[in-house]
Amino acid sequence: MRIGACEVTPLDAGSILFDGGATFGAVPKKVWSRLVSCDSENRVRLAMRPYLVRTPASLALIDAGFGSHQDERTRGMYGLRGSGDALDSLRALGVDAGEIDRVILTHLHVDHAGGLFRKERDRVLPVFPNAEIVVQRGEWDAARRHDPLTRAGYAPEDVVRLAKARLRFTNGDERIDDWIRVVRSGGHTTHHQMLLLESGDTTMWFPGDIVPTTHHLRPVYMTALDLNRGRTFRVKQQYLARAAREGWLVALYHERNDPLGWIAAPSTGRYALTPAMDRPQGGEE
Repeated sequence: MRIGACEVTPLDAGSILFDGGATFGAVPKKVWSRLVSCDSENRVRLAMRPYLVRTPASLALIDAGFGSHQDERTRGMYGLRGSGDALDSLRALGVDAGEIDRVILTHLHVDHAGGLFRKERDRVLPVFPNAEIVVQRGEWDAARRHDPLTRAGYAPEDVVRLAKARLRFTNGDERIDDWIRVVRSGGHTTHHQMLLLESGDTTMWFPGDIVPTTHHLRPVYMTALDLNRGRTFRVKQQYLARAAREGWLVALYHERNDPLGWIAAPSTGRYALTPAMDRPQGGEE
């Protein structure tokens, strides 16, 4: 998709199985099971969709997938289907991983940051050797603390590997360049960050795990992993209202069907996603 002077392409990093109760938090299974099916272990399948963002200044990736290097136990626990990283999608586009000069992570949970690495024979190597890795400083500190409350979401060995990368720390809300800025949302993790791509008269919002799927467009639908559900709720209310009012596009990371769309607020009061191609895009060049 063209967003003013920029181009955005959703990629495919495979999918994972995740506990349905954890995915929908306080929403009862009797309710969420009408929206999505689950397996015999009560797990629902979630996509992993990194986004390739080409601006006049950089070729960036937003989030990176689960990784193809994870051990069999971890792969089995998450029911990984597909490669786990974005390499196949990039190759299909004619993009070499070495061309990516920036990877912006919403947070460091394994299903978003694990795809920074791959296994080659008996070695684990960086997938994007020339990229700076952009993450909130507070998220980096949290991932390294091994807090019993939060450590299950991180892959400790990947965090150690990441220390050798070219890291760029953000601190709160910051502009990355003339087109991309990050907003520290908190909520899902204490220092989770969202992204806004602004070009021409169009804005695209990347909410990360604040709004992981279309089902989570309802503000009260939040994951059980959200450390501060009140914060997630307030951020969702604020940004969904603004997205509907100002005609933003939204790009969802865990949505299996149409991950890109326009936010609409119908008369029912519930937000909905209109597929991106169903509405003319402003700001095209």
